[in-house]
Amino acid sequence: MAAAARSTTTEDPTSPVRKLVVPDPSSSVRWHEHDWPHPLARWHYHPEVEVHLIRESSGTVMAGDWAGPFGPGHLSIMGSRLPHNWISHPNAFSRLFAKATGVGFNRTGTRMRLTEACRLLRGTDLPVSDICYRVGFTNLSNINRHFRATTGTTPSRYRRLDEV
Repeated sequence: MAAAARSTTTEDPTSPVRKLVVPDPSSSVRWHEHDWPHPLARWHYHPEVEVHLIRESSGTVMAGDWAGPFGPGHLSIMGSRLPHNWISHPNAFSRLFAKATGVGFNRTGTRMRLTEACRLLRGTDLPVSDICYRVGFTNLSNINRHFRATTGTTPSRYRRLDEV
């Protein structure tokens, strides 16, 4: 009987692992950058929205009952109330996203990139150019333009102001 009890507690790596992800009280969106396979990319119940940006790896992703290819730049959105079968055309998705949230998907993505850039500027000594690419901007002029429009200053000046 004890042997049977032990065998049921052993985790089978091929079976789904369901884990409650406790939401951050200060935000309803989480940003993750990683490669698959990764402990974050398991079967979760998501009370909030999680956005996963894949940096370098490639392979097949399994989300619920869907499986498909992923590679560098793949963006995965997970949430408890998100449909498993997104409308395939990006414009249709953008319209639905804007209708549901009141904010366009591109604007939301830019805001998330800038929020992560601010966190990295405050919490690390990484060069602005590294932060730019790490959060998903394609060049320094893009991050500078969006950063200035949102915060009224440049990333470098933001970092210096935070140090004061």
